[in-house]
Amino acid sequence: MSDKIRKFCSKHSNVVAFVLGMITIALILSIVRQAASLNTKPFFQWIANDHGDVADWVSGIGTFLAFLAIFWQVNKQTNIQRGLDAEHQRPRFSLVFIPVVRTGATTIVFGEEQDGNKAKQLAANHSGYRKICINNMSPNTIYEIEVRLKYHLSSDPQGIREEYFLYSGLRPNHDLVLLPDFKFNESDEQIRYDHLTIRFDTSANEIGFCDYPGSHSKLHDSAFSSEKYYFVRSKNKSISATAPDIMIKKKSKTYMDLNDGMDAANKHTNYDHI
Repeated sequence: MSDKIRKFCSKHSNVVAFVLGMITIALILSIVRQAASLNTKPFFQWIANDHGDVADWVSGIGTFLAFLAIFWQVNKQTNIQRGLDAEHQRPRFSLVFIPVVRTGATTIVFGEEQDGNKAKQLAANHSGYRKICINNMSPNTIYEIEVRLKYHLSSDPQGIREEYFLYSGLRPNHDLVLLPDFKFNESDEQIRYDHLTIRFDTSANEIGFCDYPGSHSKLHDSAFSSEKYYFVRSKNKSISATAPDIMIKKKSKTYMDLNDGMDAANKHTNYDHI
């Protein structure tokens, strides 16, 4: 029951504040009138005999209500502006497969156990393995990115592998190239990507996901379907999403699925700039 009351108060905070304010005024007036009826002190005698007429009280209450209305309006406008700022700072990604990285604006990320020199060699290799390149298309720096990559090798179609990559401070028009462990250890294997999910924190402290399901075809060794963006709903009800983006709750099943493994996974990641 207490959780339901807390959720209701959070959702209707402005109404609750107004009602509590009116109850407080009523209690104060009741206490003053009750004390005045005792006539035990000069102060209460003054209250009883010089408390003003009805017009004065109506004017005072009206002023107080006008103050509450202004406060509510200012708070609403502030939330709307914060919502617009949050929506403006949402990132957009471009995911492509590339044979070689772009120099000067690329960061490669790879597992903590892997060799950095070999990572640079793999990044510069033009043949064979196509690298996953995530580009920040938005004009804002993305504070933190966590990527969950699911894939399987051609020799083991049922053996789905998961790897996690972590990077902070992805600048506008900057590339992030993923180098999964399989390339370091099993270079002759063909890979098929099954799913890629990006979790990100925006500069407006909003949490979002960009989700790419796998889409295999006979023409390509591996591909991803079109992305879908999800944004976690906050207390600010003015923050929304325009189609096809989706707002989700933090306790929803969709959030649980998207965030699965992101927090608890071992995300010790090395990176190097190219």
